[in-house]
Amino acid sequence: GAHVYKVVDLAAHQENPKKRKQTSETAEKSSKKPKTSEITEKSSKKPKPTPNTKTTVFKTPKHNTRSKLDLLSEQLEIDKLTAVFDERYNKGLIKNNIPAQMYYDAHEKLYTIKIYDFEKEKFLKPERITNLEPYDDYLISMAKKYAYNWVGNSPGSP
Repeated sequence: GAHVYKVVDLAAHQENPKKRKQTSETAEKSSKKPKTSEITEKSSKKPKPTPNTKTTVFKTPKHNTRSKLDLLSEQLEIDKLTAVFDERYNKGLIKNNIPAQMYYDAHEKLYTIKIYDFEKEKFLKPERITNLEPYDDYLISMAKKYAYNWVGNSPGSP
């Protein structure tokens, strides 16, 4: 599928040169009071989109071209996997006892980690990592298996 984004024209604040050439004749026309029928007609119309807004369509990356059923099935697997990570943490089976979530970008071959902060009771800001040594091997392998998804402990459960 494709995503649609609205892009705002940054030059919209600039004055329209056509508006500068307003003659006294057009000024007189604009000062007349509109008829009641004109008012109701204008107010019943839907507002027009601003002329300075352009619609841009971006194609979804290739790694997201799977069917909705496949994506749903994968999400269910990841949800079950989260319970496994939480259980491994509670049993002390996670390397260095670091509760975390990991994301693998297969295209860039980069890992990103979010570590749970018990004092703040939330995951810290995600950061790219190159040294995987401190992190649990199971977490790394599952991040790679489920590329483009966060996998690991659930928020607040550790």
